[in-house]
Amino acid sequence: MTARNAPAHERAINSLEAWGVTVNDAFFLGNIDKSKILKVMKPHIFFDDQERHLVPAASFVAGVHIPYGVANATSNSPENTEKLDPTGAVTEDLEAADP
Repeated sequence: MTARNAPAHERAINSLEAWGVTVNDAFFLGNIDKSKILKVMKPHIFFDDQERHLVPAASFVAGVHIPYGVANATSNSPENTEKLDPTGAVTEDLEAADP
C-alpha cells in the first residue's frame, strides 16, 4: 500500500515481477486515507514511513513508524526544533528551543 498513484505503480509492479515476488493485493491510493483500506483488510500490523498515516489507524491496528525517506529527513536531524503531535500538527520542541 502506498499513498502514491499512477504512474508510480508501474515501477513498483515491474520491480516486484523482476524479483519474482507475487503479491495478493496492491493499493496505489493517490493520497486517499490509508486507514480506510486498513479497516477493510484488518492486518495484524501496519508499517509506514509517515506518522500521519499511522495515527488515523492506531485505534484498530498496531502500527510501526519506519523513519526512512525524505518525509523523515528533517524530523530526524538534531537541529530540528519541531515535532509532529499525534494529529500531525507541528509543535515546538520546548526542550530543544533556546531560552
